[in-house]
Amino acid sequence: MAIIEAIPGLEVSVDVNGERAQEYDDADGLEEDVSTRRARYRRFVYIESKSDALFSVKLRLPNTIRLSTPSNALAYKIYVDGANKAYYTHFLNGGLDRPHVIDGAHDMDPATGQVLLKKFKFAPVTTVDDADAARVRNDVQAAKNLGAIQVRFYRVNAETTPHDIRVHVSVPDGSSELAEKALKGRAISHKASHVNGGYVRPPKAVNITKQIDKEPLAVFNFKYRSREALRSELVIPRSLSPNPVERTSPDRIRGAGDVQETLASREPAIVKREQKPRIKREVDEVRDFTAIRSERQWKYVKLENGTRAVDLTDDD
Repeated sequence: MAIIEAIPGLEVSVDVNGERAQEYDDADGLEEDVSTRRARYRRFVYIESKSDALFSVKLRLPNTIRLSTPSNALAYKIYVDGANKAYYTHFLNGGLDRPHVIDGAHDMDPATGQVLLKKFKFAPVTTVDDADAARVRNDVQAAKNLGAIQVRFYRVNAETTPHDIRVHVSVPDGSSELAEKALKGRAISHKASHVNGGYVRPPKAVNITKQIDKEPLAVFNFKYRSREALRSELVIPRSLSPNPVERTSPDRIRGAGDVQETLASREPAIVKREQKPRIKREVDEVRDFTAIRSERQWKYVKLENGTRAVDLTDDD
């Protein structure tokens, strides 16, 4: 929830599919802001958008709000992709116990003359490689304010008696297809679209007798991008590759442990055999053949000259 500390109690947030969108600081917001740079207080954040998801703006203005300049009301305008989608007035002596939710824009049904609520929805933006100069110029203007939700607050004095306001037929949603060159490297992933929310009662308004602030008192800025676009702009870190062990099933991990235990039980025997010394005989080693026959009786023969000698023929 975006909060400006200088105006305690004033809170603005964006819900996507009924849940509050997580906010990420927009470090370049102040430098890039042109349209509301003279506003007294400004807040810049990023949120994640999802294709075909409904979104709404939620405000909380409690009784505790006190302003330095005498005024009896705060007027606020809601801009989506640069277009003014809603204008409301909140009297300071009647705080909102429940948040004020703006989930769409009012439109006139030309066939019946009744008021329609056209709910806000994120539509994916697609790009084409079209170098036609006229196409690029038109798409540059169309893409100029895409991806932004803005809420501006002004101090006013207003009459307390409400009256019905005339609702006009709105301009149809433009194309979601843009020339790639028109984005000029911006990571625009979605644009605001609308879906029929059914017939509603005509909205009411009060007459503003004096607008005290020529420039906004406070401005809340929400840049919406897909998760991948938020990563490409380094707003959120890219996902780390998962640890292979984390993706392995418990049964496989236990099986691997059993194999390791089996190998460990065999390891001492293997080491023992490897440590058995091997004797290498040298080429010049002299063998004592007398040791081979030490356990048997020598056989003697008598030569022709009468000399006795050892019989080495090994015949019994």
